Amino acid sequence: KADFTQAVTSAVPSWPDLCTLGENMATIPLKGDAKVYIKRFNLADCPKPVQELHGRFEPLLLFYIDGAQIIEKGDPKWDVLMLIQPTPKGNQLLGLTTMYNFWAYPDNIRLRLSQILVLPPYQDAGLGKRMLQVTYDIARARSCIDLTIEDPTPNLQRVREKLEVEQLLSTPWAAHMAAECAQ
Repeated sequence: KADFTQAVTSAVPSWPDLCTLGENMATIPLKGDAKVYIKRFNLADCPKPVQELHGRFEPLLLFYIDGAQIIEKGDPKWDVLMLIQPTPKGNQLLGLTTMYNFWAYPDNIRLRLSQILVLPPYQDAGLGKRMLQVTYDIARARSCIDLTIEDPTPNLQRVREKLEVEQLLSTPWAAHMAAECAQ
């Protein structure tokens, strides 16, 4: 048994600490002291281990998402958000979002959320909603004229609608109008 464990351990590539790579877009506290980080990477120029990790995760996207497709890794217009949870044994990838930046007339950018997946054991903890919120934040920061979602599932549509209503109610004029209508 020890020989087998040693052989498997030595065959596993040494992954860098993903929490130290990429741009930290959000930190999500979980139960206890646990945290999850949303890290942003551009697929064309991210570190090779991140590209390899995305490549290993991509078949799960095809399995879990209807209509998902393999994406062009060398295209600098692809960004990826990774949900990373540090653990004593290393980092766990809990989910992933892919986004594509494309041109809009005359000199604008549109952002398309192409794929979003939180692995089943980590669903129903608000992680997908938080990744969607970060996607909206990125679109605002880049002054995108639009954020579209490619072929959203009914579940994602519900999460998106709830998030958009929350965003709308956080604006003072909408909150005021909602309060007036409620009276």
